[in-house]
Amino acid sequence: MKNNRVLVLLIIAYIAAMFSVISWGLPNEARPFTYNMDEWHQLSAVRALFKYGTPNIPGSAHGSIFQFFLSGIYLIPFAVLGFVNPFAIHSSIDNPAMQERLFVIMRSNTLLFGILSVIVLAIIAKKYFNSNPILTILLFVGTPIWLTLTNYFKYDVALIFWILLSILSLLHYAKYPTLKNFIIASIPCALALATKVSAVPMLGIYIASFFLFTPKRLKKYKHLALGIIVFLAIFIILGIPDLFFRWNDYVEYLSSNLVSLALSKWVYVFFVLYPMTFGHIFYVLFLIAFAYWFIKIVKWLYFKKYTDHKNEVFLLFSFVMFLLSLIPLGLGAAGNRSLVLLPFMGLLSAKFIVNV
Repeated sequence: MKNNRVLVLLIIAYIAAMFSVISWGLPNEARPFTYNMDEWHQLSAVRALFKYGTPNIPGSAHGSIFQFFLSGIYLIPFAVLGFVNPFAIHSSIDNPAMQERLFVIMRSNTLLFGILSVIVLAIIAKKYFNSNPILTILLFVGTPIWLTLTNYFKYDVALIFWILLSILSLLHYAKYPTLKNFIIASIPCALALATKVSAVPMLGIYIASFFLFTPKRLKKYKHLALGIIVFLAIFIILGIPDLFFRWNDYVEYLSSNLVSLALSKWVYVFFVLYPMTFGHIFYVLFLIAFAYWFIKIVKWLYFKKYTDHKNEVFLLFSFVMFLLSLIPLGLGAAGNRSLVLLPFMGLLSAKFIVNV
């Protein structure tokens, strides 16, 4: 903390800002419903998981189990101490005072993942890209989408933490390419997917990291097979253990999250929705940074110098993978689903500023 005083101050300011609005839009004695009904569905999923063994029941937020499980574990000490009783609420208009306390605690869980995301992002920027961590954090935290979603009990911010931890683990493997580090890297990658299915590009990124970072890879394909097996095993056990009992529910969930029948209005998405989502100044900065890195990487590939810049190539490739995964969603590619792009945008933009 002594060596990172500015970063600590930024985190404190971030926490203070979020706590100042942590009860906004929550049910209380004067208002029966949450402002964002997704929070009610997320809470219902947590309660359903611990009551029925699955979150995929009517009225709950369908999807992977892992974050709902972690949220329930987070609630246990508060329930033991008598602050809340999640099972004392029987409908969305029942016991609003209890709901308010419960959602404040759940929002603090989101904030915890937000703080961890900021710390991991700073480590990645400083250790693996020789970039300015403070600049990276300011670009990342200052976006409208991050400040907004941090104050909701949803799995989006937790997803960003697992994606960032995955990137950190894969970059560590790039520096120390051993079988142990490759297997360890599969854990956060799988947990990202176990948190939300929109992290499905992590499997492609994990496989690509083997080809990009592994020396003498032609002799080590067993390592890749083992890593994929561990990845899938963790995802199934912690993400979808009820798959065989809830197959139809998961078909609907995958369809709604990975495929959209809406017409793709990409001009509207890229030039209206994304500037509002990420902030106009930051978004323009990133477009310039993206063009810069694209030209750089094409040049490195042409002159066969990409081995000296594997981290940058890996980061841009990961961004493109997540961007492509949003294409089937059409207009649904905006909003909270676009949050998965933010860590890569922050890192690439900050490193661009440092370079120029």
